[in-house]
Amino acid sequence: MERSAAPGLTERAKSQGEIALEEVKVAMKSLVTVVREILNEQQKEISRCLIPHVQKQLRNGYAEAAEERGRGSVARQKVSFANNMRTVNF
Repeated sequence: MERSAAPGLTERAKSQGEIALEEVKVAMKSLVTVVREILNEQQKEISRCLIPHVQKQLRNGYAEAAEERGRGSVARQKVSFANNMRTVNF
């Protein structure tokens, strides 16, 4: 911008360019803030929709794992639940 300015306006063009650059930085910060807020809102909405579906898909795995009793039941519960997770279609 400065190079294309008339000889007497070079300093003014430089100053205007710097002002414009600062305005762009402020606008970009504002834009980033707005985009973050929108992403957070959308993420919450997506989570709200997904939670019931995921809970339904995992219900059988939890029920089967809970049936394990006795010595070593925690390890068997983990194996049972992991096996169930392999069959779930999210």
